[in-house]
Amino acid sequence: MALSASIKRATFGAESRLRRGKDFDRLFSEAQSLVGRTMVLRALPAAGFVSRCGVIASKRTFRRSVDRNRAKRLLREAFRLDRDKLPCACDLVLIARARILDAKIADVREDFCGLVQKVSKSLKRGAQA
Repeated sequence: MALSASIKRATFGAESRLRRGKDFDRLFSEAQSLVGRTMVLRALPAAGFVSRCGVIASKRTFRRSVDRNRAKRLLREAFRLDRDKLPCACDLVLIARARILDAKIADVREDFCGLVQKVSKSLKRGAQA
């Protein structure tokens, strides 16, 4: 079944991912951290026209690989579904917190949207300065 040109698919393809260590290093050194209930978000304006996201679930926080994978899956899904709420093309790093294991996808999306609103305010302030 083909999708019409007017319907945009919400995918998380290779162009939407942060993959290079240099990109992660830039976000960790230059971006401000915003802490939510289920995640920590770091964001900077992107050099390109596409918002990209990197996801981190550390072994220190999530001992079992099943838990790390679930945390990363929830974060990717929140980004995939709500990236249109970003004010501009941004590079993001989402770091899973331990509480994400008790959360449903709706809770993670709500947390992501709240952090995106804070990011948009800080990016607007940065653009005015």
